[in-house]
Amino acid sequence: MQLETVNAGREELQPLGQLDNSFILCQRGHDLVIIDQHAAHERIRYNRLISDAQCEEKAIQPLLMPISVEVSPADRAVLDANKTVLEEVGLGLEHFGGNTFAINEVPSCLVKTDLEKVLLGLIDDLKTLREHDGQRDGLSSHKGDLASRREKALTYLACRSAVKFGDALGQGEITALIDQLNRIPSGQMTCPHGRPIMLVLEKSELYSRFGRKYSGFFEQENFRDVNC
Repeated sequence: MQLETVNAGREELQPLGQLDNSFILCQRGHDLVIIDQHAAHERIRYNRLISDAQCEEKAIQPLLMPISVEVSPADRAVLDANKTVLEEVGLGLEHFGGNTFAINEVPSCLVKTDLEKVLLGLIDDLKTLREHDGQRDGLSSHKGDLASRREKALTYLACRSAVKFGDALGQGEITALIDQLNRIPSGQMTCPHGRPIMLVLEKSELYSRFGRKYSGFFEQENFRDVNC
């Protein structure tokens, strides 16, 4: 299904700025829209990762300079146990001996992220899954076939590589994020974990909050009643 068909008739978000380095304020028509920047980027990143994973030729980028990451013995066991699943989602790891691993390839959309931080966060997610589900090795013994385990890993990868609450974004970054969000189907306006991406303050509610009556004055030529 084409996104143009899915989003036909939906007005696009127009970015206004960032609030508290955590929310993006937008205008859509005459409504004010408040965007959770992490949830929005997580959905964008997840959709891209899923799309790339389903292609015969996966969009994997080898790294000219592999990233060396030192982990604990317990974390090494988690990586060893989940190596197959991680390779399925495009995360290439090479064991350098001891507790050192090198990241030598990643999905192309992750090249500019802090890969060491992403990997360490992914390990934490795998350990949390193990503790929550009572599984010994995280995804390797998680219920379901390889496809379902891969989808779970992509969810974690999208979350760990997305912009965070507290990240200051430049105007260009805000515009790029909102441009991508405008292409997300209307039925996917949650992050992969199910949290809402946006809160919409409709113009009628906005005027009501300020004690003003709204009666479609934008379509009227006379604004005097509103400005009393």
